[in-house]
Order: sequence, then C-alpha cells, then structure tokens
Amino acid sequence: MDNKRLDILIARIKESGDETAFAEFYELTSKGLFSYLLSIVRRREVAEDLMQDTYVRFRQSVQSYKSGNPAAFLIEIGKNIAFNHIKRAKYETATDFSEWEPVSGEKSVEDLADTTVTDAMKKVLTADEAQIVMLYVVAGFKHREIAEIVKKPVGTVLWTYNNSLKKLRKYLKEEQA
Repeated sequence: MDNKRLDILIARIKESGDETAFAEFYELTSKGLFSYLLSIVRRREVAEDLMQDTYVRFRQSVQSYKSGNPAAFLIEIGKNIAFNHIKRAKYETATDFSEWEPVSGEKSVEDLADTTVTDAMKKVLTADEAQIVMLYVVAGFKHREIAEIVKKPVGTVLWTYNNSLKKLRKYLKEEQA
C-alpha cells in the first residue's frame, strides 16, 4: 500500500473535494477494505453495504485526517461501522456465519480466493485470525500496518498469521486425505 500516494489523494480530496482523487483513492483501497470487512461480518452482501457506508463516513470525516497512515484511518472507520452493525444485528436476529457464500457467476473484487481456501478459513480460523490473513494475503498490507490496524504488537500479528497458515495447511491436508 503506497501511503504517500494515498496521502496526496486525501490532500486533494480535503482541499477541493476532487472526485477524480476520490475515485483513485477508492480504486487503491477498496479491495483491502472489502476483505477486512468481510473478515469481520463474513457475509459478502453485508460487507458491500458496510464498505459503501465506510466511504460515505470517510468523505464526511476526511477533514479530521492527519497525514500518516491513510489505510489505517479508513480501516478504523470501517471497523467501527462493522462493529456497530454487529451490535445492532445482535438485537435484531442471531448471526448465522454459515451463510457466508459467494454468489455463483459474479466476478469482482469480492471473489477473494479459491473457494476451498475460503471455506477452510470459515471453518478453522477465528475472526481475528481471518482478519489478519485477509489483510496480508488479499489486501497486501505489511505486518507492521496490520499491527496498527488491529492494535496488536507486530510479533503477535506475525505469530497469529503463521499459526493461521499452519491451521489452514493442516485442515486442507486432512480434507485431501
């Protein structure tokens, strides 16, 4: 993730509401944001809605952004929106994570990985583990950036990532046998 480029785009958005800059910012960040939100809510449709809400909130709060880590700023907004959604959903209905299924025939940013691996992630990884794996593998964040986003030490993020990969490998080997 090129933080310098994102900072430049945010500066243009702050100064003049530049739609071209926002479109480029969206293109550069949407895949990472979507995969992060998907790792939290585990339903593609909900993650899509939350992603749009995140960009709306980003536009509303862009003036408060201080140069540094624009991806973390965006992810933090998305995380807050996702957790608020989960809190509301707890009062409305029980969450069923088994509904996390891709819609067949659609190809887009949401088609994040091979279905086998995605299914394995749903079955064997915790939400925190899935978030870290998605942010690293799909969104392309560095472990240091992930540590800032999830507010954990870099060592913990590295350990969680490596442990998650071991879990996935073990599960996939057992499935093939």
